[in-house]
Amino acid sequence: MCPVHLISQHVPKILATVEWLLTCQDDSGNWPTQAPDGLSGRVSDLVQWCHGAPGILILLSTVLRSSRKKYNRMPLDKHLEHKIITSLQHGATLVYRHGFLRKGVGICHGVAGSIYALLAVSDAIDTSNTSALGHAVRLAHIATKYESYISEGEMTVPDHPWSLYEGLAGMCCAWAEVLHRLESKRARKCSGMPGIDDLG
Repeated sequence: MCPVHLISQHVPKILATVEWLLTCQDDSGNWPTQAPDGLSGRVSDLVQWCHGAPGILILLSTVLRSSRKKYNRMPLDKHLEHKIITSLQHGATLVYRHGFLRKGVGICHGVAGSIYALLAVSDAIDTSNTSALGHAVRLAHIATKYESYISEGEMTVPDHPWSLYEGLAGMCCAWAEVLHRLESKRARKCSGMPGIDDLG
């Protein structure tokens, strides 16, 4: 976890960047793969951790959770908090709808990244009216049949099929995290994904 004294002087800039990122979300709930120039009007169809909604959802969930902790590293006004929650809901819907990716089961541009994004949203906003956890469980369950999807040509084998970020190791971590959540029946105090979880 990042010590408070290291981050506190940067909080205003971080929150300004968060506000800007919120303005970049498109009508589908996704974010562009590069900073928008306001002229192109192009829509990003990449829904993966490294390009699009899953990575931004993890960031926004971390900011929202940090604002609610007793030492409150990210003090949010109610307006910004509401904008973040709305953005998370919109993005999570997109990730659930398009998060079963053809590129494989890894974290970076595969199903595991979508699952971790939904778990982060679940930790930040799940109530009786939302079910990001349920959506993460559903994607994790569908991913158990990844070998069939590969053999049927519905999913490809990544360049590094066993690695954490491209391959099966990342999916194994996601399955373990989903199982832990189901067995514990409560949200974690911090979420993110393996190797990138230091802002808790």
